Amino acid sequence: MLISSLRANSRIRIIASFRRRAPAVPLALAVGLGQVSVWFLGASLWTALLISVLGGGLLFKRLRGYSWLICGVLAGLISAYLALRPDSPTHPFNGDISVFGTIDGAPRHPRPGEITFELRVNDAARGDLIRCRAIELPWRNAAHLKPGDAVWVRGEFSQLAKPINPFSWEGWLWRRGVTAECKARFVSVPAFSNTPFLYELREGLRERVFSAIGDSAGAALLLSMALGYHDLLSVPLEKAFTRLGLTHLLVVSGYQVSLMFGFVLACSARLIGTLNYGSRYLRSLMSVGALVFAAIYVVFIGAEMSAVRALLAASCACAHLLSERETSFAQRWGLALLGMELIWPWSVFDIGVALTFAALLGIGLGSDIAGKSKVAQTFWVTFIVWLCTSMIIVAWQGTVSLVGLIINLAIAAPWSVINCVVGLCALCLSLIPLPGALYPLKLVALINQTLSDIVLYIGESSFGGWQVEGLIRIFVLSLLAVVLTVVLRLTVRKKRVRT
Repeated sequence: MLISSLRANSRIRIIASFRRRAPAVPLALAVGLGQVSVWFLGASLWTALLISVLGGGLLFKRLRGYSWLICGVLAGLISAYLALRPDSPTHPFNGDISVFGTIDGAPRHPRPGEITFELRVNDAARGDLIRCRAIELPWRNAAHLKPGDAVWVRGEFSQLAKPINPFSWEGWLWRRGVTAECKARFVSVPAFSNTPFLYELREGLRERVFSAIGDSAGAALLLSMALGYHDLLSVPLEKAFTRLGLTHLLVVSGYQVSLMFGFVLACSARLIGTLNYGSRYLRSLMSVGALVFAAIYVVFIGAEMSAVRALLAASCACAHLLSERETSFAQRWGLALLGMELIWPWSVFDIGVALTFAALLGIGLGSDIAGKSKVAQTFWVTFIVWLCTSMIIVAWQGTVSLVGLIINLAIAAPWSVINCVVGLCALCLSLIPLPGALYPLKLVALINQTLSDIVLYIGESSFGGWQVEGLIRIFVLSLLAVVLTVVLRLTVRKKRVRT
């Protein structure tokens, strides 16, 4: 009994110590708890009652020690409540109807011969957002749609209400603001067009790359991994990346944005070291410049949720450098998670957000275990990141791949550096009309082509990964949880030894 109480006291001290070093993490978790509650309670009397009870709880002195928990849940309840929208829109979209609207965002081509786009209905009162899916046919005019095109769409519409299951496809659409889905049978010629400048710039850059080095998988991987282009890879290659757990390489997310921020920061630091001049103001200017570059990079690739959360993390890192105060790694990603939750309520339900912060948890744990050894850090960080993200993937999709761990250890980080750093530098060089300016870009495309052939071969083999369901999924998830628990205990022991 005494031993168990000592262990309990030890755990309480560890939790209290973590709260002192990273108070943003428990606050973000409390905000997430409040938002999850609103998803299931909705705009009901219970939600209003819960907000009133928590607000009144701040007045009691005995609850002052839990004020962080009460304020976090209260902030989550209010932010999610304000984001709720009525399930009965002013214009019901049901049945065979036609609407006039503007294309919102870049259309996607998820499969050959199919196009999906989001239509913003031209209505001054609401401007409902409709997700449309169409088959590319000559008389349908859907193949060449661009953002800003105003078109008539006719098809079978179905109203979308907030589902009970937040992890469903309908839940994802509802959180994006979509009010209805449409199977389009007719799309008119654009009545007028107002194409955004960034879209035209991205399309021009894509055509420039393909005309310079050819329409190959290597060029498509460069554009996808470095600049966030979609729908350029073949379906078998995308499935191979998904099966091996390498999907994060195809989407510009936290890893790529942090890499660009760190690259500019490192180059600036090296320049300051060469000049033998490193005043505080120059270092502050260096940090702000790296953050501005990362922000321009995020805006160019489309400011998607995955990139914006990485920009929030880079902003926290920049604030840490500017303040010159010692802040923990967990505190910085806790602030990034808190910002995500306040900007996008219910973002904790998205698998991309869960994977990002699971990877950040793995990076923190791996760094604590490995210490200062670079080789040990590479192994432990990669292993624990794979462990944490595999738990999310098994829980969401039921896919597990042991070969993916080896590939992530071997080529994931160098491959990202080749495309995000070397590839972008080679792309900028190719825009200069000099003899041999295209050779570095062609070399990057050749490396991408070779590695993609390897990924495709392994991904289509019987050892690429397994799909687990039912009790087997629960067993695999429990096994991963046990291994993660052992890793946590090892981390605590390492911390105690260093202390």
